Amino acid sequence: MISDELKIIFLHPNKCGGKSVEKALWEIEPFPGSADHRTMQAHFNENEDRALSYFKFMFCRNPWDRLVSIYYGRKQILGVKMPTFREFILSANPSEDPCRAQITWIKTNVGIQIDFIGRFERYNADWNKLNFMMSLPHVNKSKHKPYKELYTQDLIKIVGKNYKEDIDFFGYSFDDFCDENIDFFNKKSN
Repeated sequence: MISDELKIIFLHPNKCGGKSVEKALWEIEPFPGSADHRTMQAHFNENEDRALSYFKFMFCRNPWDRLVSIYYGRKQILGVKMPTFREFILSANPSEDPCRAQITWIKTNVGIQIDFIGRFERYNADWNKLNFMMSLPHVNKSKHKPYKELYTQDLIKIVGKNYKEDIDFFGYSFDDFCDENIDFFNKKSN
């Protein structure tokens, strides 16, 4: 999602609340397939000057919670026939959609490119830091138990291994929503 008027680029990893941002900023009514999931590298390939000069932001989410949301979102919202949750986690690939690692949205040939990373776990507070002066709706929500109730010890370890780069970069652990000491507001990464 790009706004030439606001000079912003919004990066939208799956199931990180991005359709809410799309509705708030671009007034897009969410429907299956309406999300723009382009990566920062794709933006660089399309228009490097814009990619360098516009304010770039995204929201991240605890990988264990995100995979639960992807699973139930596909099942409930998209109506996809899904395997068991265990089978889904065993087959989740951090290199492929819909389970692609979140860090892939901000990695480019010239390094990490992002100005602001908000957290799904504190969505409204981080949204307010962006000063868009509008409320954020909550759309495209799937229904499920808290993510911690759905994992066995072996599945916790598998996600921890497969999504290690996300976990380390964004500061997550299975037991904690996020490391509150990590704040990406106005951070420029190289």
